[in-house]
Amino acid sequence: MTYLHLFQIGPVQSFIAAARRTQDLYEGSQMLSTLASAGVRAAHDAGAAILFPAVDSDGNPLGGAPHRFAFVSDAEPRQIGANVEDAIQKSWLAVAQEVHDWLWNVIGGGDWETVFTRQVEAWLEIYWVAVDYTEALHGNCYANAARALAARKSLRDFPQVEEDGDKCTLTGAQSALPINWDALRKADPLDNYWSSEENDHIIIRSNEKLGSVALIKRMFPFVQGRKPQFPATDEIAKRSGRAEPPLYLAVLHMDGDRMGLRLSGMTSFKQHQAFSRKLSEFAAIAKKIVAHHAGELVYAGGDDVLALLPLNTTLACADELQKALTAAMGDGATASAGIAITAAGLPFDSALDDAREAEEIAKDEIGRNALVVRDSRSTAIREMGAYWDSGIVEMVEALQLAFGTGGSWGKGRLSGKLGYDLLELAYALDNPVTIPPEARKKELKRLIKRHVEPKTPIDQIDNYANGLSQIGEAHGWETLANWVILARFLAHGGRI
Repeated sequence: MTYLHLFQIGPVQSFIAAARRTQDLYEGSQMLSTLASAGVRAAHDAGAAILFPAVDSDGNPLGGAPHRFAFVSDAEPRQIGANVEDAIQKSWLAVAQEVHDWLWNVIGGGDWETVFTRQVEAWLEIYWVAVDYTEALHGNCYANAARALAARKSLRDFPQVEEDGDKCTLTGAQSALPINWDALRKADPLDNYWSSEENDHIIIRSNEKLGSVALIKRMFPFVQGRKPQFPATDEIAKRSGRAEPPLYLAVLHMDGDRMGLRLSGMTSFKQHQAFSRKLSEFAAIAKKIVAHHAGELVYAGGDDVLALLPLNTTLACADELQKALTAAMGDGATASAGIAITAAGLPFDSALDDAREAEEIAKDEIGRNALVVRDSRSTAIREMGAYWDSGIVEMVEALQLAFGTGGSWGKGRLSGKLGYDLLELAYALDNPVTIPPEARKKELKRLIKRHVEPKTPIDQIDNYANGLSQIGEAHGWETLANWVILARFLAHGGRI
């Protein structure tokens, strides 16, 4: 018998999202990729044919491994499944043991060891299923595996664990290790990481007390022989050309639309494997695209992308990424994205939630193949969305030039009050009964004429009125007003 195995490790979102800084975000994704890679290699070494991710001849995932992977094997399912699960567990425990040994050398033994061991053993979740596999029914077999895995995850264990004492300041779930944190900050190699500006420790700040999993995440680069190098939020924000506070940046989350349906429609193992290779190639392309736009890629696993970007390149980067992703998926594929604009100094967890929620709105409310931006710089959250093919990115870029202090819209500069005046009229304009489309376009044209310098050619005003009204008719006039306000904000590099 031949079986299709589908594995998933976690907890994913909660682990990655537990981030007070960019380094936490990046290292969380790197750690999960390392654990998944160990499982993929174990399956490959046992003679399995890896379905995804794409691997080299030694079974090493190309461009890293996502937290979900699949393979086909003739081996007895429980045996190879247990071997793969064991390889993942051993990879996790090996990382944890290195951090444990370092910690013991610094502060010696104590009650912390019991807490450390308990938390490490309780953290990792591994789910997997195996279903009968027939090459001629590849798509159906994969769909069966996906359904079985979803059912298995719904039966997840919730062990009762008592966590006494101070809570971990990063996760809020585990208790903080009962150790001398000041001594830890002064130990090698952490003693080299002090901020001259803030007079505080860079890796473990003076107000932080961590549980074992959070400490392992912070120590992960050292365990791997690397230095923590992921730039801070304010550094990324300053790439917009603005150095003084307040500083803002964007969090971008994107993935392919209807991926489950697309994968279930694969007619053969080789077709699915080729698709996986294209997604692995996209991961390398995504890194170059984000770097080209002065951003930082947190991860690109399969069709899933998370990146941090300066304001002035965010939309252009998102547009280029979605074109590259849809090209990699091929055959009329689409992708949706959510962008959260946030203050650089705010905790990451809320910005990540906003980006993911914006992406869900793009998929569920707009209808996929769309972009939603959530401007959450203040309590008055502003939200706007549009289809990619509506020309929204080009429109906002043109408005940025018009709003920019050095840019112009034809021969006339555009007043920053346009978006706010349009917002005041949005309620009336959004009523299709009282105001017909042509009247709405005329009112928009009137507003534009009021907000450009004299002698602006009428044909240029007409062109922009036509473009903007298409967005208003398709997505609502309040949404259009918010896009215009956003364009003005982007044009001024985050200046209100």
